Amino acid sequence: GITSGIHDIIPGALVTNNFDITYALGKLTITPATLTISANDTNSTYGNSPVFSSTISGYQFSDSAGNVLETLPQYVVLNALNDTVDPATAPAGIYTIVPTGAALFDSSSYVIAYQNGTLTIGSVELTVTVNDTSKIYGSANPAFRLSYQGFVNGDDASDIISPIAQTTADATSPVGSYPITLSGGSSSSYIFSYVNGTLTIDPATLTATATDTSRTYGSTNPLFRISYSGFVNGDDASDITQPLASTLADSLSNIGTYAITLTGGLSTNYIIIKNPGTLTINPALLTATAENKVKVYGNANPAFTIIYAGFKNSDDVTDITPPVASTTATITSPVGFYTITLAGGSASNYILQLFNGTLQITPAPLIVKADNQVAYTGDPLPTFTVTYTGFKNGDQATIISGPVFTIGGNPAIAGVYSLTPSALVLASPANYSITYQPGIIYINPKGPGTQKILVYLNCIDSLGPNATGFNYLAHFGYTNANATAVFVPKGIENNISSFGGFSQSQPELFLPGTGSADIYFNGALLTWSVKSYENITKQTSSASATSASVRCLSSARSTLLTENSDPSLFNLYPNPVTDFLHININAEEIEGLQVTVTDMLGKSSVPQLSGSGANVDLDMNNLRPGVYLVRLVLNNTWQVFQIIKQ
Repeated sequence: GITSGIHDIIPGALVTNNFDITYALGKLTITPATLTISANDTNSTYGNSPVFSSTISGYQFSDSAGNVLETLPQYVVLNALNDTVDPATAPAGIYTIVPTGAALFDSSSYVIAYQNGTLTIGSVELTVTVNDTSKIYGSANPAFRLSYQGFVNGDDASDIISPIAQTTADATSPVGSYPITLSGGSSSSYIFSYVNGTLTIDPATLTATATDTSRTYGSTNPLFRISYSGFVNGDDASDITQPLASTLADSLSNIGTYAITLTGGLSTNYIIIKNPGTLTINPALLTATAENKVKVYGNANPAFTIIYAGFKNSDDVTDITPPVASTTATITSPVGFYTITLAGGSASNYILQLFNGTLQITPAPLIVKADNQVAYTGDPLPTFTVTYTGFKNGDQATIISGPVFTIGGNPAIAGVYSLTPSALVLASPANYSITYQPGIIYINPKGPGTQKILVYLNCIDSLGPNATGFNYLAHFGYTNANATAVFVPKGIENNISSFGGFSQSQPELFLPGTGSADIYFNGALLTWSVKSYENITKQTSSASATSASVRCLSSARSTLLTENSDPSLFNLYPNPVTDFLHININAEEIEGLQVTVTDMLGKSSVPQLSGSGANVDLDMNNLRPGVYLVRLVLNNTWQVFQIIKQ
């Protein structure tokens, strides 16, 4: 090959017959061939180092890079601003590949011409994944976290505009799973590949606590209440299936503490934690009250009793240790009021509240009854005495004075008079309620014109078996010829003697006129003797009966033969009486009641009765003060009462 430059061109060797050839030298100019180095277009991805190459054209003859190029070309990458960039770190885009720096072995043969290429850097796939996460029901959504796979060149999320993670769930969404989706985001060097995540909403913790409560022993359990802690989103107990509160305690359970347990309960959005409560059974109030008592002065204290209020469950005093009732009063304590004190006592299921009572000591009833006396006209009056009924603690010895006596009439005249005591003075009068009961003083006739009492036998009846046990009934009679009644006490001067026994009793008061006495006996000699004054001398009158005595004919019998005495049939009060005598009749049928009032002179009258049924009143207002016999007859049953009219 001829190198480049200017070379002579020598003509010659032209053969021609027609011309003379003259050769003149010419000049041959040889210029260097152009060796074109073209950078090959190259594709790369962001973060990779591309390998550049070029296509070389313009080799002459059999030249090649091996004998032409001493140094292969280098490559420079320029951006759109013609700034040199590192293709390994340049962002995705179009860049110019500029070849340069090639060297020739022989620069006379070739000149180098460069042609740029194009470097296309493509985006790298960046996988963006939303991390699965969870939250509790009712809470705000958490911050969603993204994870990246595919960053190069030390890039991180700060080198891109990250996509946005979002979900349809919010704070009110119920428990469940919700997708977390990605959208948006940008990067010149990355192509995003989205991987969605899952938001799991877990149940919130709801604490249900049985509310502590209490009641008293013996009452029913209260309505148990449940308090909640942990509701969100405006939820309340109506948004769940509530647990049930219960306890083993019932109305019979003793005092103490009992667990209130919670069972059941259901909720989609909550995990229910159930805390027990406590039911406290407190003691019930039991009042113990000493019952007020009354006793009479001088009596032993009554048995103290206690009234209870508040027992439960059929409990009674056997279920507690009862308090003890006591008082300072004794048998000798005077009239007044004394505290009955309650002390002690215990009860596991009760609070004992003790209330004292009162013992009232009332005056003892003291009856001062004048003893009946007998005297005769013209004789000195006897010493009047009384019979005391009711003295306590030996208090009869504390009489200061009295009693004094009042005679209800003129004792100088024969008759029957009341003898009334009064004005008894005691050392402690408040201890007694004194009732004065009159007696009777019988002033029997004595002296000129006085007639003795004559007794006689009317007849006898022979009886069959009867309740008395005696086989005979003697019907005696008497005659009192005096104008006044004569009282002859039973004893030496008014005596019945019998060899075989007798029943019934002879009269002591002989009314003016005639009277009768019926005596049961066994048939042996029965004698009734009465001793009384005739003028100024006492004379005895006697009558006897035996089984051989004259038998009674129906016309000869006393009317008393068909009558029977029943002491339980009638009850008369008060005695002494001032106005009305009350008669209580112990019988179902009271039709035909007969009442006769007789004074001591034998004068009888039928009084005015009032009232109805078993209770009638006898008007005594129009009778003079004195002693009267009230004879009651009902259904052939009779009874005689001695009544004093004041």
